[in-house]
Amino acid sequence: MEQSRITKKYDLFPRTLGQVLNRFGVEALDLTMTQGRWMHDAWGWPVDGYAAPPGFDVRAWLRTERRNATTLDKDWVGLTNALSGLFCGSLNFLDGTNIASPALAYKDRQGSSLLDVLRHGRLAREAVCTENLTPWGKLLPCSTKAGLAAALNGYRLFDADYHSIQTLVSITCASKDSACTQQLTQRVVAVFNPLRQSNKPEWSFTSLMDRPLNRPACALAASSTLHVTIPDLPAGAFQLHPADHAAVMINNKQVATYVYLRHHSLDPASATQSLRCVRLVFDHPPTTDFSVSRYLTDAGQERGILAVDLTNHRQVGDRTAQYTDVLPWFVRAYLHTVAYTCYPQGHATPADGLVEGVWFQHGIDRQRPTVMEVQVTVPASHLCTLRVEYELANLQYAEFRPDAERGFEVGSGLVTLFLNGTRPARLPTAIDPKASDVVRIHADAVQVQLPVPDFSMPYNVITFTCTVLAFYFGTMFSLTLSRAVSYRIDETTKKPVVVKIDELVWHKDE
Repeated sequence: MEQSRITKKYDLFPRTLGQVLNRFGVEALDLTMTQGRWMHDAWGWPVDGYAAPPGFDVRAWLRTERRNATTLDKDWVGLTNALSGLFCGSLNFLDGTNIASPALAYKDRQGSSLLDVLRHGRLAREAVCTENLTPWGKLLPCSTKAGLAAALNGYRLFDADYHSIQTLVSITCASKDSACTQQLTQRVVAVFNPLRQSNKPEWSFTSLMDRPLNRPACALAASSTLHVTIPDLPAGAFQLHPADHAAVMINNKQVATYVYLRHHSLDPASATQSLRCVRLVFDHPPTTDFSVSRYLTDAGQERGILAVDLTNHRQVGDRTAQYTDVLPWFVRAYLHTVAYTCYPQGHATPADGLVEGVWFQHGIDRQRPTVMEVQVTVPASHLCTLRVEYELANLQYAEFRPDAERGFEVGSGLVTLFLNGTRPARLPTAIDPKASDVVRIHADAVQVQLPVPDFSMPYNVITFTCTVLAFYFGTMFSLTLSRAVSYRIDETTKKPVVVKIDELVWHKDE
């Protein structure tokens, strides 16, 4: 779906999103809502070489014509508030303490002008639910009433091992002086485990989503095609039904093609049939020639070391990688402690790695995070470790979350792998995209344990203070409202104590 930046016509491009982009001067936008973590070792490379990190992730390229930093900050606040209401999320919490402007990352997603400013914010703990899927589906020309989107079942989608709802807005220009158009791409990436649902080595689209493919194609779509990549397995390892499909070769892979008809269901299948695959057997998981691991070492409540392992499994050929990490302001990393060491696989003797460049922005307490970008070379058959020491700040009492003992999340780090014309093995690619020359891998998120105060002390102070106030108030209230009454004792009627005791004893005997 495209719209011109000059005419601002909304025929297929959703008006609700287009007006927000034009109002706040957004050149390009990447919004992902993800639950789970992409398992590279088990699932291989993601589609198009990119798997979104957990939580809500927003990247916006803002136009800088006749605008200063203050205006850009106001536009970012307005954009996040508008997107928060549009997608039913908590994006309005993306303030200056958790947004960054990386200098090296996402250069291939740059807008039409090199002067555009990138603002990147992330909410790692934000959960994804049907409240986010519903407004995302309404951006489609036919909503979720026709086409493949009609088969999306939120209950089954959110039960997947990994699911990501993505909204990508990019800009394309025919030339430097010509008019540009904004293109909207909506994607749903999910990883299902059929054995977890039926315990049988077969699956169908109906069994995965609990909805058949019996809806017609969207009337506004120029074409509606369903592509199924046939795995590289020996004959007899799987069967694909319906079998009468068109087969094409895309990126050296055999792809089965099913065409949606405008007034009928999936063709050549009838309305009662569904895409089905039986006897699917994987003899080995897909392999990747590059892996990333992120962890904490020597970690305590005061200081520690953040380490990232980059492993190049290729026997021949070095890899150029770029690591980007955005640390919260309370994790104070130090530039002079950055160290990069490489180990040949199978050997314990370290060697100094090649660091091509470093871009570092120190964080400011309660104002901005720390941004670290390092471009390195990972030799073939080597494991390289990037380390940086950090110190934890002390938070104020009101800055702790209700579950303070759980710790604070540090969002995923980003590894940008430059292919230099050589695509990694078994890297799947979406149908008819522009081939990307980079692969992005998100490292694991980590948790840090900050010094936590004794939260019972306020309770003790409150109870002690309330007790003292209650005792003082009760005493003063009694003295203030009580009335003193005088009583005169007649001296003639007084009897000695001995007489009173004698009368009491004799009275009991009687």
